[in-house]
Amino acid sequence: MQSDRLSLMAARKLRGLTALALVACFSLISSNARANLPFDNKTMSEVVARVKRLGMKPGEMIYLRLDNLAKPESLRTRNPNAYMRGQEAGNVWASRGAAGKFTVIVVTVDMGHAGSQGYGYSETPPHQERGRYSLDEDAEHSLSCTDPKHKVAENWWEVWSCEMD
Repeated sequence: MQSDRLSLMAARKLRGLTALALVACFSLISSNARANLPFDNKTMSEVVARVKRLGMKPGEMIYLRLDNLAKPESLRTRNPNAYMRGQEAGNVWASRGAAGKFTVIVVTVDMGHAGSQGYGYSETPPHQERGRYSLDEDAEHSLSCTDPKHKVAENWWEVWSCEMD
């Protein structure tokens, strides 16, 4: 009888600890407390300059890859289906809106199903929709969520996955 009672108490404590761990994980995820790479304005601005030199037409979007996040010269075109979840740091998505404004999103951290982070360059400021701020949506990952306090430089914002799956 005593051992049954102890087993029941241990099971309750384990459930409580598990629930506490889950709450901590969800609050970390929902607060965007994940660590991004430090913003390197010189490198990221060079990536945007290279994208602009590609001569994108209004309404066009392209998929690129930085083989090395610290080397803008490693930027190349890529097949949008070529990189698996969890290995997408270095992917770059760019679009030129109908009015000619650019949006460039660089994935810097990919945590698989737990989401991803990066930096977004946009010639139009983030807009608020459904209670959250975002840049023009990244066609691949919705890596466009941001807010005004995450501006890191002129036309640059830290961005993260709007949704996790």
